[in-house]
Amino acid sequence: MAESTYTGNPADVPVDAVRLELGRTASLDLITDAEIEFNLARANGNTLLAAAFSAETIAGYFAGMVDKSMGGSSVSLSQKAEAWRKKAEALRAQALNPSLTPRATSSSSSRPLKFWIGQHDNRGHYPGTI
Repeated sequence: MAESTYTGNPADVPVDAVRLELGRTASLDLITDAEIEFNLARANGNTLLAAAFSAETIAGYFAGMVDKSMGGSSVSLSQKAEAWRKKAEALRAQALNPSLTPRATSSSSSRPLKFWIGQHDNRGHYPGTI
């Protein structure tokens, strides 16, 4: 398997930031650094959206497996797939919420300010009128 790391530096290492959202070391055996980097590129560097893509990848991994029972023990891989799908939905919702995820856009040019001295004085007129 390809390399999977967590250096503990999510502020400076985007792969770490994605792994932090996925559950830090819990994701080490489930998705590689290269796969996370691919998802970061798909998400234009948005770590929350990349984490959502990564959680979907992990859910797909478990979805291809069947539940197993042997004797008195069982493993429910379909429940793991569903849990990762729910995590992907939650991460996507966070990523797409503009109040949680700052975004720089090309339309961020400065707009004229729409306030003036005395605007709340309630004098019944607006600036420039008599």
